[in-house]
Amino acid sequence: MRKKDNKYTKTDRFKEFLAEAEDILNTMGNGLSSLGRCLKAGAMDHAVLNAVFRSAHTLKGMCGLFDFKEMASLSHALEDTLDLLRMGNVSFTQDLFDEVMCAHELMVRIVSASEDESFVSEIEGLKRRLRRSCALKESAAETGSLDKGLKSMLTEYETHRLIENVRAGKNVWSINVSFPMPSFEKGYVSLTGLLGTEAEVIATLPSVRAVPDRLYFDILAGTGRDGDFISDLLRDFSPVEIKLAAGPSAMPPEGAAVTKAAPLAGQPKPAASGLTLRRVGNIVRVNIEKLDGVLNIISELGALNSVIPRIAAELENQSGMTACAAELSRVGKDMERKLNELRDGVLDVRMVPIGALFNRCDTVLSKLSREMGKEVSMETNGDETELDKLIIEELADPLMHIIRNMVDHGIEPPGVRLSLGKPVRGTVTLSAYKKGSHVIVEVKDDGVGISVESIKAKAVEKGILTVEEAERLTRHEALDLIFLPGFSTKDTVTETSGRGVGMDVAKENISRLSGVIDIETVEGKGTRFILTIPVTLSIP
Repeated sequence: MRKKDNKYTKTDRFKEFLAEAEDILNTMGNGLSSLGRCLKAGAMDHAVLNAVFRSAHTLKGMCGLFDFKEMASLSHALEDTLDLLRMGNVSFTQDLFDEVMCAHELMVRIVSASEDESFVSEIEGLKRRLRRSCALKESAAETGSLDKGLKSMLTEYETHRLIENVRAGKNVWSINVSFPMPSFEKGYVSLTGLLGTEAEVIATLPSVRAVPDRLYFDILAGTGRDGDFISDLLRDFSPVEIKLAAGPSAMPPEGAAVTKAAPLAGQPKPAASGLTLRRVGNIVRVNIEKLDGVLNIISELGALNSVIPRIAAELENQSGMTACAAELSRVGKDMERKLNELRDGVLDVRMVPIGALFNRCDTVLSKLSREMGKEVSMETNGDETELDKLIIEELADPLMHIIRNMVDHGIEPPGVRLSLGKPVRGTVTLSAYKKGSHVIVEVKDDGVGISVESIKAKAVEKGILTVEEAERLTRHEALDLIFLPGFSTKDTVTETSGRGVGMDVAKENISRLSGVIDIETVEGKGTRFILTIPVTLSIP
């Protein structure tokens, strides 16, 4: 068989790898932010920890395929650390979490760096710090009381989680469920999602049952709830059988059935083999440059279509061509309508929810608050608001600089907030909503606010204004001074701020998007930055 020409180059594949790596790192960052909150609460969300571990494992495999050795080495070290943590072999300490966050931040930098930039020394140093943070603790897991048949089907990690649930005084239920072959994937995701609200899903095991038109399996779930509660919770997924697999007082090899529903009748039969390569997902990655190319073609077609009315008018003046001119005019109007629909459709494909960017900001906020010794949480509104993908990326830096200044300048230290009668934990709120052909993005804190008089005094001190000029400034004009290059109200320079090179970059980027940025502030109450930006810049 003749081999087809392959125009899909190595460069194209590497670009896809980078895009996939960015998505994985974004997901990992969201999970790490959740783990940071768990650490402060003195608890652990094992589902989130497993998700972060899987992200590191997937990233390691991808890096190996593309011979991305630096990233593969770091992701492998991170995977080993997370594996020790999820197996309960190391303690979840602040030092360990800080090093895991550093590993994530370094991987983000590696993905976005130029090809000739080397990170070998940083990676080796971070790997050494990860190893030092992983102080192994004695394992106290006792598995002798578990049924040998059950133990033989579980991985080491699943056995560990089962033991931990029993040690915590919970029952481990074996839940036998089944789905028709065509709906198995959706049904399983729905069931485990519901079950996860009341229990920890420890393992999914193959069932001994074999029915041609259905797929049976057993789910092990640890919970403090009784069997009747779990049976009622899963009543919409009948048939379901629930048995006690292990418990704090007894671990019988065979548990008594709590509830047993009758099998469903009339289920559709699958294809002859029962197998399929078809995937449920229907999302396709598209390079945004290709969409730009399609928009350019639409624009050119619009220009060509604009000639049709002129030709129709000329034909109408010629004898015997009236009917032809009318038909041509009608076709031209239909063509214009379809071109507008096509343009709107392509623009819609470029739209992505701003929530993905908000999640990245949460990761940055966690890092900054940790470094500055402050307690700050993030709240978001309007995550589903959509913006052009390119605008989303251009917004990333302005939001980062605004959040950095809020944490450093706006949010007070915990002791100060407590003395002022405020909650110890400060709050940064990100909101987005559509207004006509623009989107409003608001960034608000509940900190100390901005002193207009202090800004004027600093401007006079730096020689930017005279005393007389400062006195004539309106409140709005005074607040705008913080966007001047090199202007900072801080007297000392730190790694976070003080150089006066943050807010001017934010305003410049927003202006480049044909947007505007405004400030509202109340001393002692907080500050709000209001960004007004167009939904898209790609209208031909």
